Amino acid sequence: MATFSVNKIPLNIFLLMLLAGACKLDRKKEVDRNRFSFKAYADTRTFFQNVRMIYYDREQIGDGMVIAFRFKARPKDTLQFHLQPTIVLNQQTDDALLFLEATQTYDSVNLIIDGQSYLLKDRNRENILEFATIIYEAIMAEKTINLNNQQQLLFQNEDQKENFRKVMSDYYRLTRIF
Repeated sequence: MATFSVNKIPLNIFLLMLLAGACKLDRKKEVDRNRFSFKAYADTRTFFQNVRMIYYDREQIGDGMVIAFRFKARPKDTLQFHLQPTIVLNQQTDDALLFLEATQTYDSVNLIIDGQSYLLKDRNRENILEFATIIYEAIMAEKTINLNNQQQLLFQNEDQKENFRKVMSDYYRLTRIF
């Protein structure tokens, strides 16, 4: 027969408080751009595929060696402009790339954050990662992110911001930026 000990209650409360404190986001932490990498390592890839992949739709591209992971809870309507990060893994070369996919076609994306304009025109892997990191840091700093004319917000609600943040955090972990 199992016994219940009153002495274990303070320990359980302490462990719960410790866990809650450890899960708090550090909103002031900036991404170290010197650590930008496009390599997925065996341990981080295993963690992503075994723990985080349940939150993603998986699409095999070509011969199956390239796999795109799109966050399941992403907006799918095409009436408004939505920008979504997509993690792309090349199993053959261990490359991990970040794509920014939109629900509408675009030649360039201009964001305005605190009155400063950021333009994504050339879509090479370095520029996309830098642009997505700017968005990530603005989300973490709880700044307003507007599209081109400052009339439309990039994210329509907190869930969209949180989904973008989660994908970026997963990418940073996958490539050991975090």
